[in-house]
Amino acid sequence: MELNKSFLLLLLISSSLLLSPAEAVCLPRQPGIDNPSHSNAGKSSGNEGKNPPSSPAQPPPSPPSTPTPSTPSPKTPTQSSGSQSSGSSPTQQTPSSSSQQTPTDSPSTPGIAALNLAQTSKDPTLQKLCGATDHPEACLSTIGPFLKGSADPDNILRTGIQGINKVFELAMNTAEKLMKDPSLSNWVKQCLDVCIESFDSGLSDNEKALAALNDKDMGTLQTMLSAAISDVSSCTDAFAEQAGTESPLKGMEQQLDKLASNNMAICSELGWK
Repeated sequence: MELNKSFLLLLLISSSLLLSPAEAVCLPRQPGIDNPSHSNAGKSSGNEGKNPPSSPAQPPPSPPSTPTPSTPSPKTPTQSSGSQSSGSSPTQQTPSSSSQQTPTDSPSTPGIAALNLAQTSKDPTLQKLCGATDHPEACLSTIGPFLKGSADPDNILRTGIQGINKVFELAMNTAEKLMKDPSLSNWVKQCLDVCIESFDSGLSDNEKALAALNDKDMGTLQTMLSAAISDVSSCTDAFAEQAGTESPLKGMEQQLDKLASNNMAICSELGWK
């Protein structure tokens, strides 16, 4: 009996000792329990794959820049006294000094003709002879600027004849150009043709008058100067024959008539006969 009890006791002890490893073998393993370090490594590697990359560090915000004061505009608004008191009327702006600047033209330099006019118009001989004409202002303006040499009566008349010849040439060239205008009527062109012949005759008569002046031939001089007046009248009369027809050379004709009349008046004031 004691042997059996001892055997049973031994059997019970051995069975209890064998039970533990069996249970260890038969029990299912739970992940993350047997090898915590391995589990943690797996978790860390999984988390590394799942977590998004961290955003880069942003630089600290720069301090706000100090605003640079803008240069005030030259245009400054001004208000009238009434608008300042009421405050309801709109502000009226006055243009800046640059926009208000009035262009100051430099004084024009007088030309040679103007200088000569200023100098010779005060000459007593020229003043006396031009004062004896019907058109003293035209006399001073056409003779004074072109007077060369002494202001004696002969030289003054010579300058007057040369001056009217310039106007004769200009009038004749203008008439020739008008003859080519297709819009002018045949009647006007006929009158212009008369004017061209008259102006040419005026040039010729004045040349003869200059020759007579140099020769001190008073008779021929007066005849030629009188003929020049008639030459101007011939052009004017050609247009006057047709009522309602105005000469396109009217201004030049009037100028020629004044100058021719002045030359005749100066001739009568010459000291020699």
